[in-house]
Amino acid sequence: FVSRSAATSTGATTLTHYDQYDNLFLQVAGKKRVRLFDPAQTGHLYPFPVHHAYDRSVQTDPSRPAPACFPRLGAAAGAEVVL
Repeated sequence: FVSRSAATSTGATTLTHYDQYDNLFLQVAGKKRVRLFDPAQTGHLYPFPVHHAYDRSVQTDPSRPAPACFPRLGAAAGAEVVL
Protein backbone atom coordinates (compact mmCIF):
# COMPACT_ATOMS: atom_id res chain seq x y z
CA PHE A 1 0.00 0.00 0.00
CA VAL A 2 1.35 3.43 -0.97
CA SER A 3 -0.25 6.65 0.21
CA ARG A 4 0.41 10.06 -1.33
CA SER A 5 -1.52 13.29 -1.18
CA ALA A 6 -1.08 16.59 -2.96
CA ALA A 7 -2.75 19.96 -2.61
CA THR A 8 -2.33 22.73 -5.16
CA SER A 9 -3.50 26.27 -5.71
CA THR A 10 -5.38 27.79 -8.64
CA GLY A 11 -3.45 27.64 -11.90
CA ALA A 12 -1.01 24.94 -10.79
CA THR A 13 0.25 22.49 -13.42
CA THR A 14 1.92 19.12 -13.19
CA LEU A 15 4.41 17.60 -15.61
CA THR A 16 3.07 14.84 -17.81
CA HIS A 17 3.94 11.71 -15.84
CA TYR A 18 2.83 8.22 -15.00
CA ASP A 19 1.97 6.80 -11.62
CA GLN A 20 3.44 3.49 -10.56
CA TYR A 21 0.52 2.62 -8.31
CA ASP A 22 -3.26 2.66 -8.55
CA ASN A 23 -4.82 5.97 -7.58
CA LEU A 24 -7.88 7.52 -6.06
CA PHE A 25 -8.21 11.07 -7.38
CA LEU A 26 -10.27 13.53 -5.36
CA GLN A 27 -11.03 17.04 -6.60
CA VAL A 28 -12.42 19.05 -3.67
CA ALA A 29 -13.06 22.38 -5.37
CA GLY A 30 -12.58 24.03 -8.72
CA LYS A 31 -11.72 22.27 -11.97
CA LYS A 32 -8.88 20.02 -13.06
CA ARG A 33 -7.98 19.24 -16.68
CA VAL A 34 -6.38 15.82 -17.09
CA ARG A 35 -4.85 14.24 -20.18
CA LEU A 36 -4.70 10.46 -20.20
CA PHE A 37 -2.50 8.38 -22.50
CA ASP A 38 -2.51 4.64 -22.99
CA PRO A 39 0.87 3.08 -22.06
CA ALA A 40 1.22 2.10 -25.73
CA GLN A 41 1.69 5.84 -26.48
CA THR A 42 4.84 6.09 -24.34
CA GLY A 43 7.20 6.16 -27.32
CA HIS A 44 5.44 9.23 -28.72
CA LEU A 45 5.77 11.10 -25.41
CA TYR A 46 9.58 10.98 -25.02
CA PRO A 47 9.96 9.77 -21.43
CA PHE A 48 13.14 10.53 -19.54
CA PRO A 49 15.55 7.57 -19.36
CA VAL A 50 15.19 5.03 -16.55
CA HIS A 51 17.16 6.08 -13.43
CA HIS A 52 16.98 9.76 -14.45
CA ALA A 53 15.71 12.04 -11.68
CA TYR A 54 12.49 12.53 -13.69
CA ASP A 55 12.16 8.99 -15.05
CA ARG A 56 8.40 8.92 -14.35
CA SER A 57 7.89 12.08 -16.45
CA VAL A 58 8.15 12.97 -20.11
CA GLN A 59 10.48 15.49 -21.73
CA THR A 60 7.67 17.08 -23.73
CA ASP A 61 4.63 19.23 -23.06
CA PRO A 62 1.75 17.80 -25.11
CA SER A 63 -0.09 21.12 -24.89
CA ARG A 64 2.87 22.89 -26.58
CA PRO A 65 4.35 20.50 -29.17
CA ALA A 66 7.76 21.28 -30.64
CA PRO A 67 7.85 19.19 -33.84
CA ALA A 68 11.48 20.03 -34.60
CA CYS A 69 12.60 18.53 -31.28
CA PHE A 70 9.91 15.87 -30.71
CA PRO A 71 8.52 14.78 -34.10
CA ARG A 72 6.56 11.76 -32.76
CA LEU A 73 4.62 13.83 -30.20
CA GLY A 74 2.00 14.79 -32.76
CA ALA A 75 1.11 11.10 -33.18
CA ALA A 76 0.34 10.62 -29.45
CA ALA A 77 -3.33 9.79 -29.02
CA GLY A 78 -4.83 10.60 -25.66
CA ALA A 79 -8.06 11.59 -23.99
CA GLU A 80 -8.69 14.85 -22.17
CA VAL A 81 -11.21 15.24 -19.36
CA VAL A 82 -12.17 18.11 -17.10
CA LEU A 83 -13.12 17.23 -13.53
